[in-house]
Amino acid sequence: MAIAYPAIVISGRVVTLALRYADFTTFSRQQVQVDYLDSSEGIYRASVQILDRLAIDQPVRLLGIRLSSLRFKTGQLPLFPAERRQYLLTEARDSANDRYGDFTVMFASLLKQKDKGSHVISPAWRPQGVRQVHVQ
Repeated sequence: MAIAYPAIVISGRVVTLALRYADFTTFSRQQVQVDYLDSSEGIYRASVQILDRLAIDQPVRLLGIRLSSLRFKTGQLPLFPAERRQYLLTEARDSANDRYGDFTVMFASLLKQKDKGSHVISPAWRPQGVRQVHVQ
């Protein structure tokens, strides 16, 4: 008889955005969140809030995002229907990307409307470089 163990979820409260300009000048800004974040969408939105407050005056060479003040918790479905739906949606997206490859399912905001494609930079664990994603 197989025993089903609850999933371990890692979440964090501090989102840090690091920026390196073309001349290798590097700085970072961080923001402490009210609630712990455990989804890529929440981390993305927090990062965009930090980025919107910055005045970028030259080409950017590197943009890094870090999540810290981590905590581990055993997975349990959220109580409220909207939160449960979001949790299950994230799990389904992660499962599809694990099975069929990175960026198989992603946020529509990453896609450009003009040329129906977007330049996606591969994450550090899959360094194939920048590639073009086409939408049909």
